Amino acid sequence: MGSWLATLKPPKFLRYFFYISYRWYSGSASERYQAHLTSVLFLAFTHFFSIFFILLVFFPDLFSATSSKYPVVFSIVIFLGVTHYILFLYKEKWKGYVKEFKHLLPGQRRAGTYLLLLYLFFMIGLNVAYIYNYGNGNTKDSILVDDEKDRNMDVSGVAKCISIQKENSSNFVFYEFFVDGRRILGTTPFNVETDRPMINEYFKVNYAHSDVSKNILILEEPILDTVVIKQAGFK
Repeated sequence: MGSWLATLKPPKFLRYFFYISYRWYSGSASERYQAHLTSVLFLAFTHFFSIFFILLVFFPDLFSATSSKYPVVFSIVIFLGVTHYILFLYKEKWKGYVKEFKHLLPGQRRAGTYLLLLYLFFMIGLNVAYIYNYGNGNTKDSILVDDEKDRNMDVSGVAKCISIQKENSSNFVFYEFFVDGRRILGTTPFNVETDRPMINEYFKVNYAHSDVSKNILILEEPILDTVVIKQAGFK
């Protein structure tokens, strides 16, 4: 197992980028003795955006509004940590990469610095551009969906939050409201980060007059007026 891992190497362009980064950091007195570690971290940081972009494009559901982002980010960090350790630090492979490119002249190293920075900004730019376009598309789709919901859920009322269920992938709020004296239970997924208490608090609820089982809690619109709350059937 160990001999097999020792033979693994990154592509030549990554070894080249490592050398450029290493030379850049080793020129600083504060980084001289840990330049190889800093260079590996720099490359891992760049590759984080590469993997993030691939997941955004091919697995967009991982970043939906109801999905927790922390497991995804944590998994990427662990993956990059393991792979970069094996490819650069295991058996001190990085020393061989330094020897491989030590013949480069100062002008060639300077050109490599520009290429390395371009590589970094390109990876970051891919993510920014995709998120911007994807976000705008999602916003438009959300507006259409919300409009459709507004047409179907044509009645507004007051609901009381009775419990919250938090999971890794999604969070749900459970609530109750009254229609013609009949108690209705509902649940709505949410992705609201707030320290404000929600249980036993009152919020606006929209529901369909023709089918009260179709309802949604509007967490952005709390109800504080006690008269309105009592009129909605709560004591």
